[in-house]
Amino acid sequence: GVAWYVNHGHFGAYWQATVISNFHKGRAIPEVFAHTVRFLLLLSLPLTASALLGQIRMRQEQGSTPFARLLRLWLLAALIGFLAVPNFYSHYALALVPVLAVAAAPWFAHGLVGRGVAILSILWALHYGQTFDFGKAGQSAQRFDRVTQVVRANMPHGTLYIHDGPPWIYHTASAKLPGRFVFPEHLSMATEAGAIGVDPVSELARILAGKPDVIVLTDTVKPDYNRATFALLQKEVERHYTPVCTLPGKDFEHEFTFHVLSRSPNPDRSACPAGSLGSKVLPKPWPA
Repeated sequence: GVAWYVNHGHFGAYWQATVISNFHKGRAIPEVFAHTVRFLLLLSLPLTASALLGQIRMRQEQGSTPFARLLRLWLLAALIGFLAVPNFYSHYALALVPVLAVAAAPWFAHGLVGRGVAILSILWALHYGQTFDFGKAGQSAQRFDRVTQVVRANMPHGTLYIHDGPPWIYHTASAKLPGRFVFPEHLSMATEAGAIGVDPVSELARILAGKPDVIVLTDTVKPDYNRATFALLQKEVERHYTPVCTLPGKDFEHEFTFHVLSRSPNPDRSACPAGSLGSKVLPKPWPA
């Protein structure tokens, strides 16, 4: 993987994104950090407890074997990698899942009790992961499709900027990417401001200077929002954009509202539900 970046002259960007950025991320606001930790603990409780019991059982039965020592080092490395980033997202914990599963194996193999706990762990993850919540998934997909329709109808030049919302809309709406920072958090979150290698206000100013046809954001409350980039966006919206409509959205953790704005003074509202006209005063993404 690294060789590809070197061969194509992008090693600097690779090094910035994978190494340097981790040392320049801002620390998470306590309430955001606490919410993420609670969510991860709840989701991983059976597997984490089983891993601990599995290691106790392995030590009792086998002592300190080379494999046991290797497993402990693997777990330690995974934990250090996870905790090394001061502001993390819940999916960063995926690196812990393989080693926890292997560490839990001696406990899962412990007769009927172990097998029962293994089944419970799977069911627990499926329940809290909402894998089979087809009703919620269907409703989320319908709402997402409606946003895509509205965005597509208002992109004469195929240009879009998502300040907050699913970046997948760029693909579903067949929009041109505004730059290399496709994930909205890179420019909208204060905790990411020092980690992307450029000034987020300057980068947002560059994007807005390109006059994107449509701007999308949500009313999701984020205490660690970048107030400087938000203020710049608000000023641009007040001067040059017209609200198309507001649309309901739903994702894995919560419900929210999409705000779609068009650079055209006469946007296409044919795909908007009745009574959904938005406002030029953007919803502040931090608590009042």
